[in-house]
Amino acid sequence: MRKIQDVVQDKPLYVLNQSGYHFIVHCKIDVSLMHNAKFLESEEQLHIEHSKVAGVDIDEVGCSIEIFLNSDRIYLESGLNTLVYPINLTHEQSIEEYINDWVL
Repeated sequence: MRKIQDVVQDKPLYVLNQSGYHFIVHCKIDVSLMHNAKFLESEEQLHIEHSKVAGVDIDEVGCSIEIFLNSDRIYLESGLNTLVYPINLTHEQSIEEYINDWVL
C-alpha cells in the first residue's frame, strides 16, 4: 500500500458530507453533485463544524477521511492508519456520490 504523501495531488477541499462525515479531498470534484454537503476553508473549520453537527467536543473529532486520484486515474482513500486503499465505485457511481453518501 502507498502512504498518503505518495498520491497527494491538487489543493485540498474540506467537505462535511450530508451524513456528517468529514473528508479532505485532494482531487478535483464537481461540488454541484454533492447535495447537502458543506465545504469549508480549512481542516480546523472542518473539525469545528463536525463537532457541532455530531454534538461532540472538538477534542473528540477524529481524523478526516482523505480522498485522492492517482496517476492511473484510480480513486483512493485513507483511513485512520494512513494507508491508502482503492475506492470501489459501484456501477455508474461518481466519486461525488461516493463521498456524499459515505456512512460507516
